[in-house]
Amino acid sequence: MGGQKPPIFYNFIKEDFMYDLTQLGENTYCFNCFSNVGIYKLNEKDVCLIDSGDDKSSGKRLMRTLDEKGWNVKAIVNTHSHTDHIFNNQSLIEKYGCKVYANSNDIAFMSDSFLNPAFVCASNPPKEMLTRYYVHQPHYGENLDKANLPLEYIPLPGHTGYMIGIKTPDDVFFVGDCVVDPVTFRKTKIIYIYDIDGFLKSIDKALNVNAKIYVPAHSTPTEDFRPIAEANKNTVNEVAEIVWEECKTPLSPEELTKAVADRLGYKMGYSQYMTVQSTLKSYLTYLQQQGKAETYVENNRIYWKSIV
Repeated sequence: MGGQKPPIFYNFIKEDFMYDLTQLGENTYCFNCFSNVGIYKLNEKDVCLIDSGDDKSSGKRLMRTLDEKGWNVKAIVNTHSHTDHIFNNQSLIEKYGCKVYANSNDIAFMSDSFLNPAFVCASNPPKEMLTRYYVHQPHYGENLDKANLPLEYIPLPGHTGYMIGIKTPDDVFFVGDCVVDPVTFRKTKIIYIYDIDGFLKSIDKALNVNAKIYVPAHSTPTEDFRPIAEANKNTVNEVAEIVWEECKTPLSPEELTKAVADRLGYKMGYSQYMTVQSTLKSYLTYLQQQGKAETYVENNRIYWKSIV
């Protein structure tokens, strides 16, 4: 797939809305891009951003839109520290002098651009992982409890260990990567997920939040969250079943990665391979938690086996 496509196979159907500014409530807006940016008006001049976009192009268009509106960015609150959500943080800090707020774990990742690829690799990352999809400009952030903003922060762990959703006073709920575009997810099957059980539970938690509009980072805003939520859960359960089926014959993580990738028709580069393998390991842990798989070491190799 080369180095020009995201390593988690995102290809969302949002081209018709790209770089549009959509008003979702009295003071709540969505700047539509590959990784949506929320905007909440604090007053006639100052705004708070929810995430900051995924690349330089989205950053330039975002700042152009902010300037056309005469808005000053007072703060950025990040749902989590993946590069496609924080890529433009530093540029916005330099232009507006704004502060960045996140939970303490994500602040650590923001301050060290090598932590995201290192986390996926579980090692010092090789150069093949040091792409814009993993590496950002390091910057400082402050804990959410210092933000003093009129926003509600709702823990939604799963995609990452400490991701949050952010709800504005207009009852617009920015859910981050709690869910993704169901058409793309159904087609590609695998997106990066750190904790499968947490991912499923956070979808149910988001469903129970009283919100008028839900805004996934990688899909279009919706008033009816249940269809996209159920579609995401169905795809996760389908992938879990695929992993369980493949491990009826004991496989190492490397063998499982190849088996699943071949089954799904993937042609992976290095970073794609590492991301898929990391996610498949999360599925193995999930199956173990469900009593459906076990792991052992034999001849200095780790194996996973389905429990039939």
